[in-house]
Amino acid sequence: MRIEFRLKQLLEAAGLLVHGISARIAAEAGIDRKTVQAIRENGSRTIKLETLERLCDWLRKQNLGEGLPGALFGFRPSRLLAALAEPGLVTIYEAERRHKGTEPTVRSWMSRDDISVGATFVELLSGLDDPQDNRRRVGVKIAHGYVPGDPAAAGGIFKRMRAPQAKGSAILIGSQLAHALTELFVADLFKCKAFAPMPGKVPFYLRFGDKAPVPSCFGGTKAPSGYKGSGGPGIYYQAWSPTAKKHVWVGCPSTRGREDAGVVIVRRDAGEGRMEMAVFGYSGQATAALGDIIRHKPDEFWDFSDNPRRGLEVRVYICTFEMTEAPAGQGGAVFVKNEKIIPLHSSLLPVQ
Repeated sequence: MRIEFRLKQLLEAAGLLVHGISARIAAEAGIDRKTVQAIRENGSRTIKLETLERLCDWLRKQNLGEGLPGALFGFRPSRLLAALAEPGLVTIYEAERRHKGTEPTVRSWMSRDDISVGATFVELLSGLDDPQDNRRRVGVKIAHGYVPGDPAAAGGIFKRMRAPQAKGSAILIGSQLAHALTELFVADLFKCKAFAPMPGKVPFYLRFGDKAPVPSCFGGTKAPSGYKGSGGPGIYYQAWSPTAKKHVWVGCPSTRGREDAGVVIVRRDAGEGRMEMAVFGYSGQATAALGDIIRHKPDEFWDFSDNPRRGLEVRVYICTFEMTEAPAGQGGAVFVKNEKIIPLHSSLLPVQ
């Protein structure tokens, strides 16, 4: 969230938001008129303590001294989070791992990294509620997806998520390695077959280890066709090359505890009146790192117009970063640094 000035709201509530008010404040408080105007329109990112004191003194003389200076400031919610919350409900889909052993019972568990990202979204979305208003702005619920070993079950969940009667926004956490809904989501966006190799259909790609854990429309055991390089494990994406005068594959290597990459996809359909988002790293640590980046820079993943046009709009962001593992005893946390957020070119994305 971003801190903003609330002078305009204070003046409006008191019936003082009239023509010439900025000039009046400037003259009576001894503040430059342009400074008053910038504060009123929330166009300033700094304020001198002397200016703040003079402004508070003027407001007190207008019987607006309650809560100052705190009443002059407020939080502006992230545009990404506000858009996710707009329908009133956000469902977070986390992958549920299932293992069948020799015993008759089925054991299931969830990734700690996925859970941490889900918890981040719950915290951020809950923070949109006004503490002075007992009504909740957005409800958040957690739902489980399924591993690609059960595509039929995942397909059923995906259909219910997309059903016309389905309400609210959706956030998918985890890559296709563990989350079949992510595979279905990407396949649907780029109009290709899920759980099958589809070379060149999707402008990003996960290069797995030498043994593919799952079949995928945007992943495999070899680097994408046409990539010039060693092609080790990591995330690849298409970017424009001025030399080749075409889009070429760029690799983002994954080295545990040192460097990694992830993908954030945001889908908005004005006709549906809701949003969907997928967040996944090459590794579990990378997914957790993405959650940390979104926490601190949510609007780096939002460049939609405030007035949505009809039809489908999609944004895809490739995130690369360096990591440092926390000392032993801190729960396997990682510290992220030197992150880069790279939006894919619109010509590579689906439109409607």
